[in-house]
Amino acid sequence: MNFKKAIAMGTLITLTAVNSGVHTFAIEAAATSSKESSDTKVVSKKEQNIVKLTLKEAIDYALEHNKDISIQDIKIEKQQFEYDQNMRDIKAYNKTEKGSMDMPPMIYPAVTQDLSVNRELHAMGAVQRHVDFTLNQVKLDKEKLISDITNNVSKAYYDLLLKQEEKNIAEENFKLAQDQYNKNKLLLANGQISEHQLLLTNMAVTQAKSVYEAAKVMYQVQLLSFNNVLGIGLDTEVVLLDKIENPKYEDIDLEKAIKQALDNNSALKVAKENYEIQKIVLKALSIKYPSMTYKYKEQEIAIEEAYKNMQSAEALIEMGLRSAHFNLSSVRDNIEIYQESIKLAEKSLEIAELNYELGMNTTKEVTEARISLMESKKAYMNHLHQYHTALINFQDSMGLTKTK
Repeated sequence: MNFKKAIAMGTLITLTAVNSGVHTFAIEAAATSSKESSDTKVVSKKEQNIVKLTLKEAIDYALEHNKDISIQDIKIEKQQFEYDQNMRDIKAYNKTEKGSMDMPPMIYPAVTQDLSVNRELHAMGAVQRHVDFTLNQVKLDKEKLISDITNNVSKAYYDLLLKQEEKNIAEENFKLAQDQYNKNKLLLANGQISEHQLLLTNMAVTQAKSVYEAAKVMYQVQLLSFNNVLGIGLDTEVVLLDKIENPKYEDIDLEKAIKQALDNNSALKVAKENYEIQKIVLKALSIKYPSMTYKYKEQEIAIEEAYKNMQSAEALIEMGLRSAHFNLSSVRDNIEIYQESIKLAEKSLEIAELNYELGMNTTKEVTEARISLMESKKAYMNHLHQYHTALINFQDSMGLTKTK
């Protein structure tokens, strides 16, 4: 009994020592952590919610996180399973001796229940072609989806850039108005202007501030739209690293661009393949149905409709490309005019300020000249925005995507 008590007492002493050691260690660790945290830069929640993006990074992010692309990848996998099964069926049928199978695999949409016609469809490759194209079509759908996302993000990026530039211009306008007001206060103190002139300048400051505040709101609204397109949190503050710049022009060979557009268009690829398959179907039908039969004529109509759809697709593609090229060229040719208008507006403001200092005009002329300069800058930025948007549309018409 005494032996048991001795063991119990020993255990209690050990646990007490361990607990005491743990408590001491916890205090020392907390002190060390406190010291380290005092030497560490604190990052605010707002700073953690800031994302800096180039156009390419914005596109890459959207493509990586877009759920529609994930869904399309699953559709491709699903179609691949069906493709593999169809190919096994076709190979199994081709390995059999002629006539040993009552019916070839019913993969291609049956145009008739006649065994000989369906066998002919297999022999002429219509079934194989249909199976191949069914898989290719879902892959083309993914390419189109990627193109659409890229173009939408590019346009949203330039839309936000435009609102950012308009906000900057409004801020510049506000500061210039404030500077003019401060100068006028000194002129009033020296008796060089009237209180009415100072009042007019103060009103100009108020108007400029109102415009600036409105521009900030419009920027925030556009930021929400951009974040939504990109697929990031709506409360994320985005810093755009690219600028709306005056682009370097490249000569465009319109005929070459049209050919490229026709080669790249997924809808036209579908229409062409359908036309070719319909012609094969007619050949297969002709082994049993003469040209004067209902079945033959029905397939002739299907061929003509497929050809018409193919021609319509080609015409729409060419028309869309020519229209996009015309719009792009028109906007590009007018950029220099807007650049020149800024230079003239800057010179006008300079003269207005000089004449005001000489007492040759009033505050109104200076304010009007300043506003005219700001409007010229806004018009120039809007025109550059139109150019980049037109370029995106033109490249989209060619089956390309803009990835800076």
